[in-house]
Amino acid sequence: MVIKVELAWIAESLKKAGYRGREEINGTIDGITIDTRRDCRGKMFVALSGEVRDGHDFLEQAVEKGAGALLIARERQAETERLNGSAVIFAVPDTLKGLQRLASSWREEVGPRVIGITGSTGKTGTKEIANLVFSKVYRTHATAGNYNNHIGLPLTLLSMERDTEICLAEMGANHRKEIDTLCRIARPSMGVITNIGPAHLEYFGDLKGVARAKAELIESLEEGDTAILPADDEFIEFLRDRTRARIKTFGLGEKADYRIEDIENRQEGGGYRFRIAGTAMEMTVYGRHHILNGAAAAAAALEM
Repeated sequence: MVIKVELAWIAESLKKAGYRGREEINGTIDGITIDTRRDCRGKMFVALSGEVRDGHDFLEQAVEKGAGALLIARERQAETERLNGSAVIFAVPDTLKGLQRLASSWREEVGPRVIGITGSTGKTGTKEIANLVFSKVYRTHATAGNYNNHIGLPLTLLSMERDTEICLAEMGANHRKEIDTLCRIARPSMGVITNIGPAHLEYFGDLKGVARAKAELIESLEEGDTAILPADDEFIEFLRDRTRARIKTFGLGEKADYRIEDIENRQEGGGYRFRIAGTAMEMTVYGRHHILNGAAAAAAALEM
């Protein structure tokens, strides 16, 4: 997927990330990359500093592979003087914050309805099912694989085409306030929580700590937005109390707004058939957890 973005737009967007360079820049880039092992031609290479590797060590390689622009840390700007090529240099104090700023600006530029999806398990499966359903009606963009963290989510947003109507943004976390950060970037108007389970307890302490972290998604929603919550989860009331949004639930129990009923095994090829709020669903994979993933995706779609 090639997303053409004007360099002048990038310069304007990066002002809030501390860019102080030229603003009148002609030309475009064909998307964003953080990995020189992938196609760099015409793209902007963002040099991120990690625990193991530093993207600034690959600036020369990015230029050799045809990168049209570089986003670098200001403290490393002197290193670009030895580079041969015509790549436009954008220097900011923090390249990760620069990447996130660009993602937030592109989300505003495109203007889709963003649906955030989180949970201890099932968020990738729910996102994949939702993508199949929503794309039947809307021009839909979704997180690739499980690119759901502080780097993956900005890359998801920055790969949206201009005519995107729905963006399905998977959100993962292993520390408090990480989902809050993702919501500030993506600004969802619908939030789906698949479940609360014992994931990353070494960071969250206990299940209530997990629930607090996942609830950051629905805490970000405004009145009039929609929260899709797991009716059968032991933390359902805790989650209800953490949002101003209108609440719809899914599950197997009688209290679910979108109740799963009439489950039966498919005889040919495996999987299940069931009904949710009068709508028939059919899945070709085994595992009852997939039924809940399907129900969460269906509830989001039916609400839309």
